[in-house]
Amino acid sequence: MSILTLELVNDPLQLGYSEHLPHAPGVVADILNSRTIAAVVSIPVSTMFDVLYETGCYAMIKQAQLAGDPIAVLAFEALKDAQSIGPGTVNIGKQTTVTILDQLQQANLLSQAGRDALIQAAQGVVSRAEQLGIGRVTEEQVREAL
Repeated sequence: MSILTLELVNDPLQLGYSEHLPHAPGVVADILNSRTIAAVVSIPVSTMFDVLYETGCYAMIKQAQLAGDPIAVLAFEALKDAQSIGPGTVNIGKQTTVTILDQLQQANLLSQAGRDALIQAAQGVVSRAEQLGIGRVTEEQVREAL
């Protein structure tokens, strides 16, 4: 079974798909594509730098990087790579990012206020389709999933 089929059959968030199936698959596609779910979203690297600067953490991490601190060096290299060869964003909720933030905090290079501000900056709204990782869903895809 596909992810979409499982979603339509189980309706784990109780979004009411069954009320509209099979007679109105377009309504179901609209429900799946509607951005109504609060979630941690990726933020631009520039936003991450802004938040770190505003909370005073940027200077601490930068000084540690210049002194050769391995976690500070790793953090800046990861941001540089995300900006230059990656998508230009950072997923604050991704385990790799969480681990780096944990290590920065353990090294007293990132305050709790700085981390909280990063998490706040990454609050957004997504659709159920985005949350499932299937992108935008069409009426045709709903029909095929039934």
